Amino acid sequence: MMTPVPRHAALYGRVSTLTQEAEGTSLDSQIDHCRKYAASNGFQVNEEHIFREAHTGAELWERRKLTQLRALIASGAIEAVIIYAVDRLSRKQAHIAILAEECDRANVSLLFVTEEFERSSLGEFIRNAKAFAAELEREKIKERTLRGKRTLAETGKLHNAGMELYGYRRDKEARMRIVEEHEATIVRRIFRLIGEERMSVRGVARQLNEEGLPPPSQGKMSYPDSTRVPRWQPSQLHRLLQNPAYKGEPYAWRWRRAKKHAHLSRPREEWLPLDAESTPALVTPELWQAAQDQLASNTGAETRNQKRPYLLRGHIFCAVCGARMYSNTEHGGYRVYRCSARDKASGSCGGKRVPAEAIEGHVWGQLSGAILDRTLIQEQLQAAREAGITADLEEERSTAKRALDTLLKQQVRLVRRLAEAEDDLATIIEREVDRVANECKALRTAIAAIDARERQEGALMVQLRSLDEYCARVADNLGEFDFEQKRLALTAFDVRVEANGSEAVGPWRVRGNAPVADAGVLSTTL
Repeated sequence: MMTPVPRHAALYGRVSTLTQEAEGTSLDSQIDHCRKYAASNGFQVNEEHIFREAHTGAELWERRKLTQLRALIASGAIEAVIIYAVDRLSRKQAHIAILAEECDRANVSLLFVTEEFERSSLGEFIRNAKAFAAELEREKIKERTLRGKRTLAETGKLHNAGMELYGYRRDKEARMRIVEEHEATIVRRIFRLIGEERMSVRGVARQLNEEGLPPPSQGKMSYPDSTRVPRWQPSQLHRLLQNPAYKGEPYAWRWRRAKKHAHLSRPREEWLPLDAESTPALVTPELWQAAQDQLASNTGAETRNQKRPYLLRGHIFCAVCGARMYSNTEHGGYRVYRCSARDKASGSCGGKRVPAEAIEGHVWGQLSGAILDRTLIQEQLQAAREAGITADLEEERSTAKRALDTLLKQQVRLVRRLAEAEDDLATIIEREVDRVANECKALRTAIAAIDARERQEGALMVQLRSLDEYCARVADNLGEFDFEQKRLALTAFDVRVEANGSEAVGPWRVRGNAPVADAGVLSTTL
């Protein structure tokens, strides 16, 4: 009698937080159930094929243990993956579809202890519906949490979630901020350096870093490179200086999440005022306002009143790392541009300073030459005539409409099934109907956006002709342009300069774009 070939399985358990992982109960329970399921179904499990993870189920690519499991699936070393429940794998329907497809390609069974799925259209439908329900539940939890925070804010109360505001610590029972004097001293000094001594934000960041003072990110941020340490950044200082809480006017709902690690400021009218007693002032309203005035005068676009104006402020970037360069004056009034990477946590990129006088003359020569011969605009006019502007948009519209037609047919089939389904299945089908309806809505929005882009592109020829007329009109007066007129021309052509040291060290690259507003950008090298 032949000995049966052993079948091997991998086990995967997941909890959402480090606290749950530390307690261990949920993960241990999941893995224990998976072991029993594997034994009863004739699978062998090696210890190195057991994956425990503490991470949100809303993400896929960021989960290190799941990434290792997916590599194991692709290797062909196992015949099955056993997971306690669908929501332990993921709370997003699209993620489960991706993982199920990877298992199918590798001929690996995707098994769940608490659910059984047959390999059929109905099984796939139920699997997707359950994943959709798990995702929906996560959104409900998120919505309840946000609603609770907003309710507190609307009553003027300080909520206890999130990181501490630099300079304070929270008294969670009293829902108040208490001054942390060491950090508060640094905050007051920053406001004085900006508001009274009129230093630049970059200069303040450099001074604080040289003194080794801890930034707001100290103890809150880690880097893959263990040698890197948090540093004061100009962007951090801008956020600190613009926060009215430091003058005793705290607000909630000032920011909204744009993506995982990025936040955008909400419109001023959406901010929710908190009780003034919840946050003691660290600076006077007069000093706070002086700092705002200085910040406004430090912007790259503010050049009219500069004693030593820099023509390329906001237009010049480091050719080594791509960071924006800033203007600087050395001893003797020698003007230069320097890479801003030297002030970042990663340190200097090695880019060389660029002599301002030389590169400004070079760039203006390139731009004025392009205006004089009008080649940039005329080439774009000719290309637009020959290529046909809306061809790609027509293809996009056709693709979107075909997808919409397919979804509408699927919606009809689901509605028919809903009418015939029993109660247990009806709820699942109803959710799937809602999902398809949302996808239809998204496609209709996309088609409307394509129509709007087509209208915008229809104005492209008019804009290009207007710019060509501008070039012809100013050609005779270029030699008389003052500083502000040159700045306007640089902005009009969206000039971007990439440089590293003198031109002998590395060639200076000057690029310009024909300004066509929201219809797109037509680029060329000047």
